[in-house]
Amino acid sequence: MKPKEFARWFFALLTVVLAWAQVIPGPDRPLPVFPPELRAYLELTAEQVESFNAINIEYNQRAIRRLTRANQVQEELREWTAKSPLDPMALGARYLELEALRRDALDDQAKTRDKLRVLLNSQQRTRLARLEEASKLRAVVRQAECENLLAPLLAGADAAAPSTPLPIPGVAFCGPARPDLIEAGIIIPQQARRRGR
Repeated sequence: MKPKEFARWFFALLTVVLAWAQVIPGPDRPLPVFPPELRAYLELTAEQVESFNAINIEYNQRAIRRLTRANQVQEELREWTAKSPLDPMALGARYLELEALRRDALDDQAKTRDKLRVLLNSQQRTRLARLEEASKLRAVVRQAECENLLAPLLAGADAAAPSTPLPIPGVAFCGPARPDLIEAGIIIPQQARRRGR
């Protein structure tokens, strides 16, 4: 095994092991903490939270196995792509497996979501439906922030957002944040641009 190949496999394995350690509870690793704000909003019982954690741990274990295999297949694709002449059957088989893993992941996530929602009572399902409706407005809210119609979220307040603003209070950035271009003066923060700076 070549040193570069060994390093790739080592870091892929290390990533999987570290992810696995964060997901699997043990005597020195308690169950993950359910978000307290979500628990309060949905008015979940301790039993519901315990069930949610157990179902999500099982889901995460399956997701890690899929991710591990996807990493292996991508490495195989790099190896087969480097060969000459190319073997379309070998490449096609690996691309097919990646697509199957992707579809399996989506299906598993939907089934897990259904298992979790069965545990909610009618009032909790109504509250969850409100959250779903609000989540559909994320893109519009971000656009309103970029146009300075809404104050931007504080940095880190929305870690799931695809374009979290830089930690410069009161300044909104449209598009992906590029600190390198901002420092070079190529991109000017929108609020500063509108003030004529």
